[in-house]
Amino acid sequence: IQSEEKLYFRYTDKTGNVNTVENRITWVDTNFCNLFPLDFIYGNCENAFKRQLTINISESLSQKLFGKENPLGKTINLYPGYDKPLEIVGDVYKRQSL
Repeated sequence: IQSEEKLYFRYTDKTGNVNTVENRITWVDTNFCNLFPLDFIYGNCENAFKRQLTINISESLSQKLFGKENPLGKTINLYPGYDKPLEIVGDVYKRQSL
């Protein structure tokens, strides 16, 4: 784990409304899954940390943002300080201990 901070996720829902959710984000190294395997609802460890401008989200955040929809391929924005959207490449089960 490289660092952890509280940020806001901004996304546009199906009706065009812009919504904001506060959540904690953890920045990790690309080898994270080699040391701490994760269980994914959608996605997998193999692709979780390969590309820049991607993000893995928790099951609870996925439900807040997208309900029961598969979030893979959708984009969200973090702020403050992040001007590029992040593509969701993983949805991780929320109950995991490291």
